[in-house]
Amino acid sequence: MELKEQLRSVWEEVLESSDFTNSDCIMDIGGDSIKIYKICAVAKEKFDLDISPMDVFMYPSIDSLVNIKTNKEPAEQMHQTKILKRRIPRK
Repeated sequence: MELKEQLRSVWEEVLESSDFTNSDCIMDIGGDSIKIYKICAVAKEKFDLDISPMDVFMYPSIDSLVNIKTNKEPAEQMHQTKILKRRIPRK
């Protein structure tokens, strides 16, 4: 089962509805903060998906979550970028 199908399954279970598209915002289809926390817990339990409530708030549709999870996440990109410390000359 692909990530999109897994997320769709979890959203349908938690929202108790399948009357939405993958591009719909969770808040527009009956979601609230409690349901978002439940979605994250069910996704972890059923499919071992690490999705935080903040992920869902920032990327509130299935399509946007899939895009962020299948591409490099900002945190991963940061670890791959060399961070140079600014050298302050001593007097």
